[in-house]
Amino acid sequence: MKKELALKSTPQIVRTALMCIIAQVVAFSLWSYYNFQVASMPTIILAIFFVFIIVMILLFILVILMISNPRVMMEYDQNAIYIFKRKLGQEQVNFKDIVNVKATINIWAKPFLIYTALIIETNEKDFIIRNIDKIDEVRDMIKHLAFEIGEEK
Repeated sequence: MKKELALKSTPQIVRTALMCIIAQVVAFSLWSYYNFQVASMPTIILAIFFVFIIVMILLFILVILMISNPRVMMEYDQNAIYIFKRKLGQEQVNFKDIVNVKATINIWAKPFLIYTALIIETNEKDFIIRNIDKIDEVRDMIKHLAFEIGEEK
């Protein structure tokens, strides 16, 4: 029987959506300050305006991608881990094939020590799972299941 291992990170979705809203507010404020006329903006303000527009669009796309992830991102049973992706369906990683499990820190999140991706290394392929809740706990659970319990079998 499969058990849940990792869920989609709701706080990360909320933070990204808030950043998108802030970018919208700043872009709209700049635009309204110049009476909704882009032509009347100075060059540097115009560049800043377009940067905020691009950031807003990218963050919006990122929010949509994170929302479209399945609620349960990973499950496990006594033999393997099952990773669920948006369109790829399900991938299976057997515990005996796992070489290493680590959580990486994005360079932008480094000062806050926020883990941003879980990497499960096997001899054939590396599995990278992003946007999951409690990455450090999931990493420790996989290590426990693969290396400690797996050796007992």
